[in-house]
Amino acid sequence: MSSGQDFPIGVNYITYIMYDTSGNQNSCNFTLVVVDIEDPVIENCSNNIINETDVGKNYTNITWTPAPTATDNDAVVSFDGTHDSGDLFYIGVTTVNYTAVDPSGNIAVCIFNVTIEDKESPTLNYEEDPVITGCPMNIVLNTTSMLPFTNATWMTPNATDNSGNVTLVSTHNPGDGFAATTSQVTYTATDPYGNKDICTFNVTVVDAESPTLNCVSNVTVHTDLNSATANVSWPIPETTDNSGIEPTLTSNYEPYTLFNIGTTLVMYTSTDASDNVQTCMFNVTVIDEEDPVITGCPMNIVLNTTSMLPFTNATWMTPNATDNSGNVTLVSTHNPGDGFAETTTQVTYTATDSYGNKDICTFNVTVIDTESPTLDCVSNVTVYTDLNSATANVSWPIPETTDNSGLEPTLTSNYEPYTLFDIGTTLVMYTSTDASNNMQSCMFNVTVIDNEDPLFDCPSGNITAYTDESQSYSTVYWNVSVTDNSGNVTYNCTRESGDQFDAVWPIIQHNVSCIAQDLSGNDASCFFSVTVDDNENPNITCPSDFNVTTSNGQPTAWIQWNVEYTDNTESLYNLSLTGSGPSYNQSGENFPIGTTILEYIVTDAFGNSVNCTFYVTVRDEEDPVISSCPMNIVLNTTSMLPFTNATWMTPNATDNSGNVTLISTHNPGDGFAATTTQVTYTATDPYGNKDICTFNVTVIDAETPTLNCVSNVTVYTDLNSATANVSWPIPETTDNIGLEPTLTSNYEPYTLFDIGTTLVMYTSTDASTNMQSCMFNVTVIDNEDPIFDCPSGNIMAYTDESQSYSTVYWNVSVTDNSGNVTYNCTRESGDQFEGVWPIIQHNVSCIAQDPFGNDEFCFFSVTVDDNENPNITCPSDFNVTTDNGQPTAWIQWDVEYTDNTESLYDLSLTGSGSSYNQSGENFPIGTTILEYIVTDAFGNSVNCTFYVTVRGEN
Repeated sequence: MSSGQDFPIGVNYITYIMYDTSGNQNSCNFTLVVVDIEDPVIENCSNNIINETDVGKNYTNITWTPAPTATDNDAVVSFDGTHDSGDLFYIGVTTVNYTAVDPSGNIAVCIFNVTIEDKESPTLNYEEDPVITGCPMNIVLNTTSMLPFTNATWMTPNATDNSGNVTLVSTHNPGDGFAATTSQVTYTATDPYGNKDICTFNVTVVDAESPTLNCVSNVTVHTDLNSATANVSWPIPETTDNSGIEPTLTSNYEPYTLFNIGTTLVMYTSTDASDNVQTCMFNVTVIDEEDPVITGCPMNIVLNTTSMLPFTNATWMTPNATDNSGNVTLVSTHNPGDGFAETTTQVTYTATDSYGNKDICTFNVTVIDTESPTLDCVSNVTVYTDLNSATANVSWPIPETTDNSGLEPTLTSNYEPYTLFDIGTTLVMYTSTDASNNMQSCMFNVTVIDNEDPLFDCPSGNITAYTDESQSYSTVYWNVSVTDNSGNVTYNCTRESGDQFDAVWPIIQHNVSCIAQDLSGNDASCFFSVTVDDNENPNITCPSDFNVTTSNGQPTAWIQWNVEYTDNTESLYNLSLTGSGPSYNQSGENFPIGTTILEYIVTDAFGNSVNCTFYVTVRDEEDPVISSCPMNIVLNTTSMLPFTNATWMTPNATDNSGNVTLISTHNPGDGFAATTTQVTYTATDPYGNKDICTFNVTVIDAETPTLNCVSNVTVYTDLNSATANVSWPIPETTDNIGLEPTLTSNYEPYTLFDIGTTLVMYTSTDASTNMQSCMFNVTVIDNEDPIFDCPSGNIMAYTDESQSYSTVYWNVSVTDNSGNVTYNCTRESGDQFEGVWPIIQHNVSCIAQDPFGNDEFCFFSVTVDDNENPNITCPSDFNVTTDNGQPTAWIQWDVEYTDNTESLYDLSLTGSGSSYNQSGENFPIGTTILEYIVTDAFGNSVNCTFYVTVRGEN
């Protein structure tokens, strides 16, 4: 199946399977349910049929063609009718019902009435039996759940009689309860003359409900002690039945039965009096969990290995095994007489029955090895230390060892061949241990002799050092170390590292010597020298740089200073001071504007020198002066232009240096835009000193924009709307400054406007916020009439119950595009309309008007008919004897009748009874039928009948 295809009604199971190239697969499934909700279609359903009885009969045969047929989108399961064409139909109205039901339970019904009218005058026939129609078919029902009965319902049959008077009694009524059996229901129709008709049918109540049976849970027990069975019991299941009679309970096993090992199915069956059966089952499981028993299990066994062999043989008595099931298997890991190696071996006997229950017997066989191994030892060893080492790498042949077990013993030693040995004598010991921890040992000496001299690490040749900072000497450090292969050596030197060596001019060498000796008497010597030089420059301090302004009104500045200098060797030797600085008098000197560089140099006896420099800077910081700076200027733009021209007197500039430059951002006569512009004059001397003069030229745009407005706009509302979507051309606007002004409005084109006149205003604003405005009206006219929703044509109504009028209701509503509308009608819904004969139409008209004078009308009519029958009451039947000595009896009676329209129109009373005088009349022996018919002005009529029976008993 695939998506998009047709599926039949019902449940469709769909499975998708996916395979990959390796044959792996996966699947998914789902259910697609097609539900039929379409009703069958019944064709040729007959209209209502009205006919008369056959002559002398209270029935007639009725046929209808063509016969109704049913079709359905699915197969039609059943199509049944309560009657068939050609059936007998009796006086009165009989409903014929055809029902079509499809497999999905969708139903279609065809219903029509067959009315049989009796228009034949009565004749007295006292021997004609009544007729019962609509006698129910036999009924078969199941008992109500959990009850021994059920209630049955049926349509009560109809009884008629040619006399017009019949009594129908029954043995049961619809809704009565019926026990689980077959009960006959009898209906008996009897006329006043003892004539009868009988209708019988059976109500069969079947007890199809199985008894209830509360079963037992599965039972699991263990075998009885030392037995292959178990005596098992359980509670008897409880069973009941809806009939109230205890069902019969049977079983294939009873409690307290012996059950063999395993699972046995026990089944109980409960059967009620109607042979309804209920069964239940449970399992009885007998479990054998009793272990077998092993007797005669041997004790642990301990033995020595056989001489010169690694094992021995062991023997014991085999144990015995028994089990409650009578079936047991005994297996073991070893047998008597087996050989056992030198260790502890566990021997296990296992007894197992058929159900996996086990017993185990274990004991140990231990074989012990007590024989020591053999060991051939090595002679003593003497060697010299390895070069530059306090040790010697010594080797020897590994001693040989064997053992009776045939396994090589473990050989251990406190030293191994090719081990480093310290100077002196060391004891080496070997131990041979077999698998049973039997041991054999041997020993020898290893002697190491030291014959190597110590080794010096001294400075090579001469050490050159420089005087310590700010000192005339040098603290000299060196590394002297001595090593010896023995690791233990001492040494001494003529001078120590860290001694102070003086700087001597001319430079000389200071000699140093050292000697070392180890513990074995081996010795060594070393020699080197120390030379001290002075590489430290003297210290010189110049004054800080001078940065001053010129003396007031002068082109120079007066300066004084001092130079200081020292050296680490100044206590031993003189210093030399040179440089350009001495050409100036340190006591005081005039310096010109600008920067002058002064340098001093100092040199010590070792030729070390240092210099210092400082700067004398004389600054001119006096600003020029601008005089006659103009005031701020305010002007309007030239008409129709975005700017104007401004003029002013140029200011004057002077400077103490006699040299000044004056520049400006604008010149007199320049054009200025409509804004505030700052004009700046700047006077600058050769040293960058400045004076600034600023003033503002403000040009004001006081000219408003131009704005060409729109004419007034008049439109009609949009269809079915209280508004109109109105558009107009955007007004044009310009400004003298050349920038497009900002145009704003309280409304935009294509806006929805309400009915009425709305003022639209546009405002044009230029960059200087000068504004120009214009206005026009938008008028929206409502010319759309209201819309009525009225009843269509004529309303047909019937008089209220027991009233000569009809209270008539209708729905009238009106809408208008403006949303506001009122209406009035000549009559209101709920008014009372009189029933008039001959029938007339009452006209109703309505008018609606909106607030703008648009109106609309609607018209309809109301017709009132009277379909209510009059009320008539005949007297009760008379059953009297003849007057004394007369063949007749004198009878008086009264017939009462009313009608809902009697206040408007007269009633007509007719019938056979009218031939008799109600004030009194003689009636002959026998039964006389009197019938009265009352008819109102609208043709509604009703009749009543009573009997006058006169008996001749005198």
